[in-house]
Amino acid sequence: MSFFATIESRKAASFMINATLLISSLILIGTGASLMGFYRVQMLEVITVDFIIVPTVLTGGGIFTLIVSIFGLTAVAREDTCLLLSYAVLVAVDFCILMAGIISSVR
Repeated sequence: MSFFATIESRKAASFMINATLLISSLILIGTGASLMGFYRVQMLEVITVDFIIVPTVLTGGGIFTLIVSIFGLTAVAREDTCLLLSYAVLVAVDFCILMAGIISSVR
């Protein structure tokens, strides 16, 4: 018998995944805010896109991930298929946003 055989085990796994998303969103928000403070964006005379885009994407992605994780906790608790489907779409959009942040930071 596998771990995902019962509904309760699937629900517990979904809660663990959403808790991980919640913690990672707080880490993203903190990292983006600390980079903005490290770069001292407000005190730069010449503000280039390179100094602005990475902390902004990290902070925005962290806020979006926080909203998605809270929405996911609600969707799992209610066990509504429409909410779970929209949660899956939001996770895919969040993945694309975070991948854009990674690609922009490599440049």
